[in-house]
Amino acid sequence: MKLKKSDLFDYLSTKIFPISSDEDSKKIGVEIEMIPFIRGGDYPKRASLKQVKSALNPYFDCQAWREEKNFLYKKDGALISFEPGGQIEFSSEPFSKLDDLKKEVYKVQDEIKSYLSKENIYLCLRGVDPWNSPDETGLQLEDSRYQNMEKYFTSLNGSLGRSMMLSTASIQVCLDFKTNRETQVKRYLLAQFLSPYASAMFANSPFSQKKNTGYESFRSHIWLNLDDSRAGFPFSKSSLENLSREECIESYLDFALDSRLIIFGKKHPSPKNLGVFTFRDWMQSETAERPTLEDFEIALSLLFPEVRPKGFLEFRSVDAQDFKWQMVPAVFFSSLLYHDEALEEAFHLTKVSLETLKELKKKSCYGLKDPDLLKGAQVLAKLSLKAFENLSEELGGDSCLDDATHFFEEFTQKGFTPASFFEASLK
Repeated sequence: MKLKKSDLFDYLSTKIFPISSDEDSKKIGVEIEMIPFIRGGDYPKRASLKQVKSALNPYFDCQAWREEKNFLYKKDGALISFEPGGQIEFSSEPFSKLDDLKKEVYKVQDEIKSYLSKENIYLCLRGVDPWNSPDETGLQLEDSRYQNMEKYFTSLNGSLGRSMMLSTASIQVCLDFKTNRETQVKRYLLAQFLSPYASAMFANSPFSQKKNTGYESFRSHIWLNLDDSRAGFPFSKSSLENLSREECIESYLDFALDSRLIIFGKKHPSPKNLGVFTFRDWMQSETAERPTLEDFEIALSLLFPEVRPKGFLEFRSVDAQDFKWQMVPAVFFSSLLYHDEALEEAFHLTKVSLETLKELKKKSCYGLKDPDLLKGAQVLAKLSLKAFENLSEELGGDSCLDDATHFFEEFTQKGFTPASFFEASLK
């Protein structure tokens, strides 16, 4: 049966933008990417996936993590997986209480660090590997998905494409937005508006290949210049003007349909005209192999907007943070989206045109140097702390609130970012 656009809209409406008139869950999860390296020599060298897995296999065995697909491990709703450059990713289960999430994150990380250190492997929590080039690292995953991704992104922008896959790391905050229609739209759009401020506030990647890049978030610069067909802000002017859930879904569907294909069906992993052929082209083509809903799901998994809807919201704009600051982005995003008054205030404070939002995002690569970004970030930081205090009983995050208060006082309110002190940390 030929796949129709209405089928895909219905799928997004049900699975990706779910609504509920009587449920407003406010759980929080994180996905933390960590870059493994080995000390010694002139500079720290990247640990290979083989070395990391060898060090962690005893941990996986004794802690009953279940292996799938040779690079994914599951336990109690949590995941440990590996990125193309061998970056370790811990994806937590969703928690109702933020302090419980923090406790679990630190527990798993301490366990991982303990086993890795026995093999002289350590973890770097920075937005970009400061020392090693993508060529030195190399593709660590043999799965055809990642081989196709490497070929595709290298064809678009060779050096940045390989850097994105092999050298970057982030902390992604995951929040619920299964709620009523009006609140869902506000949360979805506010999440987009917060992206430049979050990128700037948590900038933590000024160095690459042992050189100062001139950016405070080189990782943000990479994504901005990589692939506008699958990154950026997937909402339309009309969805913003009308605050319409249907138009938000329609915009995201068009974004997905117009993304250039990386994987082209089961028989043809990638099209000959790589980087040009879109999912919309495939639906309209006369090829014998018609796209299926499964093909669409694969295409969705290869979209990387600033905020990705997946039945929940996945915030993708923050560089990986030092261990002691890991929960601060979760405090920032959850307080502004989950507190009703803060949601309204932040929405009206940050609401701008799509063109202005893109300009702010470009400026965020330089941290808080832009006066408008700095002023907005300082106001949002104070608003988030106030909102989180009001949510403290519901979200249970006293220690996380202390972390956020300290971070904003030491960095944001003084116009600094973690990148401001990065050079000293490399010595």
